[in-house]
Amino acid sequence: MKACFVPLILICLFTACADDVENNNPAAPASELPDSTNKAKQFFPILDFMRGELKNIGTFATAIKTYTTIGNKTDSGYIKPEEFNSIMQEYLPAELNKENFERYYTESSFFDETTQTSNFTYSTKNDELDFHRVDVLVQGSETFDKVSSVFMAKFNGNDDSSVVKNMLLTPGKSVLVNSEITTRGKKETRQDKYLWNWE
Repeated sequence: MKACFVPLILICLFTACADDVENNNPAAPASELPDSTNKAKQFFPILDFMRGELKNIGTFATAIKTYTTIGNKTDSGYIKPEEFNSIMQEYLPAELNKENFERYYTESSFFDETTQTSNFTYSTKNDELDFHRVDVLVQGSETFDKVSSVFMAKFNGNDDSSVVKNMLLTPGKSVLVNSEITTRGKKETRQDKYLWNWE
């Protein structure tokens, strides 16, 4: 009889403990589970960064040196920071504000051991958006305090005509824009380079 009584007591104790845990320590909500799909997004603040860079240029640069290459011909000159700012507004669209950026784009990243750089790529499959890809290269860490470059790929158009632009910003130094313009099957390539720190 005693042999049967002991297991019965153990079963009752185990059941009581389980009920206590269930009642006093409810399961953590899904948002707190260690699942990457539930983690809050921390995308690179692309618009804030671009605006900050343009503000610095407007504050410290007195002139922007330009090189424009169409076909085999290159022309050079200078423009005012205000004119450069107007040109760069094209790369500050509402689709890249925080809410839209995190809603319509996905992030992938990798760390290059050889160069000690982190590469963050943001891409979208939404054809209604002009910017299909944004790359941010960060030197030496996974934080965004040492940005080496920002790349933005833009496309708009249809079967008859289209414009593809690839913009590369090197903070504190330059912007390079490669354009491919297609009209009724004819393609024209153009490169615009802007420098404000050429020493």
